[in-house]
Parts: sequence; structure tokens; C-alpha cells
Amino acid sequence: MSRHRSGALGMQAGDRVRHKIDGRIGTACEFLQDGDAYVRWDDGRAPTTVKWNALEPHVKRHPRVIIEALVTLVGLTLPKHRYIDEDTWYSCPKAPEGCADESQGNKCNCGVDEKRRRIRKTFVELGLDPDEIL
Repeated sequence: MSRHRSGALGMQAGDRVRHKIDGRIGTACEFLQDGDAYVRWDDGRAPTTVKWNALEPHVKRHPRVIIEALVTLVGLTLPKHRYIDEDTWYSCPKAPEGCADESQGNKCNCGVDEKRRRIRKTFVELGLDPDEIL
């Protein structure tokens, strides 16, 4: 298959694509100017033309071993709430050691809750249950 330099919606000829409607996976051969794409499907069906907007990049799920390694790495580097030993007035109220400034309440002020929320969201997007992992 010759690799054309055509492309659309962030995809180029030669890229692996997934049909959004029926889930077929194949290789984009060419993106035409009229909004069609010529795709060779993995399931053995004849190559067909489909609309660009019916395709999306095909991203393979990571093998379980890689996911488990990433989970371990995230667990080791999971951010902790900031505690400043020299002056606890500036510590995060959610730090286990606490904060001397009671006016801060119990809401995170160091950004860790937001980072943890993004980590949890990423696990959900990978199809994993963050409560089992973290």
C-alpha cells in the first residue's frame, strides 16, 4: 500500500482507524477532498469509502502488564497534601499533620485534590476502577 500524504481530522493515510458507527477497524488508504475516506478493513470485507466524520483514530488498549506497571508508578508518586514543618500556618488543611491556620477550613489549598481527580479520571478512561487501585 502506498502511503499518500492525504489526511483529515488529525488522521492521515496509513493510520489505523475505527468506524464510529459499527466499530470496524482498518487502515485509512486515502482521504479524499469530497469528505470521503478510502479504508481497507481488517475483517476481510472489501475496502470501502466512508465519510471522514464517521472515523476516529484507533487506539489499542494497553496490555494489562503495562497498565499494572503504570498503576504501581502512580501509587508510588501519588501526590501528598503539602505540610510545611517550619511554619504549619502555610500547610494544606488536608495534610495529615494539619494546618495552624484554622480559617482555611478543611478544603485543599495545595492543588493535590485536583491532581488526584485527574488521575482518577484517567483510570476511568482506561476502563479501570480507581477505587480498586488507589
